[in-house]
Amino acid sequence: MSEAKWERWGALAGVVFVVLVVVGALMGGSPPKPRDSAAKIMKYFQDHEGNLKVGAYLNGLSLIPFLWFLGTLFGRLRRAEGGAGRVSGIALTGGVATGAMARVASGFDAYSALHPEASAGSFQISSILLGYAAFAIAVFVAAVSAVVMRT
Repeated sequence: MSEAKWERWGALAGVVFVVLVVVGALMGGSPPKPRDSAAKIMKYFQDHEGNLKVGAYLNGLSLIPFLWFLGTLFGRLRRAEGGAGRVSGIALTGGVATGAMARVASGFDAYSALHPEASAGSFQISSILLGYAAFAIAVFVAAVSAVVMRT
């Protein structure tokens, strides 16, 4: 298979990732705020249990096309950057860190869907992890932008 074909598959993987994440996120409706009462958070997880389980599965499944997309993007950035590919490596690291933190956060949400009685703490931990994932997203976006701007 030609390199161009692999890159098209990688781009398609990025689209599939976005679709899975968006559909998975919308499955549970409007979530409570982390600062809401434990009773309100527990009620949300009890009321949306089935949809949240499906959403968590889709979110986990999205890791497969996300990693495929990241690999394709890394190859493209590295060729564009030339040399050691230091900045494209930083982009890859930021993307992997983002994916890892987001999936761990999703795991806490899945646990909340399976055990609504413990949902308040799990949901709050998930929210904190997603906040930290924003820093990894910033590294990813900054590195990709740097390569794009330089080339």
